[in-house]
Amino acid sequence: MTVYSFSTDVVKQILSDLNPDYTNEDLLAFDMLTGGVAKIEALVNNGCKTSSAMFDYFFTDDSFFIDEGRNVLIEEFGNEYGNYFSILSLIASSKTNRATIESTLNMHAGGHLDRLENDFDIIRKKRPFGAKEGSKSVKYKIDNCFFNFWFRFIYKCRSAIEIKNFFRHYS
Repeated sequence: MTVYSFSTDVVKQILSDLNPDYTNEDLLAFDMLTGGVAKIEALVNNGCKTSSAMFDYFFTDDSFFIDEGRNVLIEEFGNEYGNYFSILSLIASSKTNRATIESTLNMHAGGHLDRLENDFDIIRKKRPFGAKEGSKSVKYKIDNCFFNFWFRFIYKCRSAIEIKNFFRHYS
């Protein structure tokens, strides 16, 4: 069973119910931080009505968002989560073709990539512009908004987050 993210219209309605005077920045933060998934309730339940409040909550020491990406993978993949975690981490860090992923991990990744793409809709194949149909120059991209954000900004910057060494700018 695949759980899809809420549409932008649904996310807008949820935020509008919480904060009728929301700004475009609030909507962007709300959608970006949650990926439009059911974890929206964490922000709603903690009264996060503005982008400032959302980011403040998101980066607290006890925010479940900090470990959420890893926890979801553990829940979905069990003992094999490490392989999937490593693959997604590599894709997020621009190691996006199968040969690079396999050589970096020193394992065959075809089955894992296929499962991430077809069973879980987390990644998708991208063919570079001008590449012929069926060529092996396929790249992978994290297509799930939450995982894309989590791997690129939370996981990658975890140590900075833990010591509260991150830039905060709210208009």
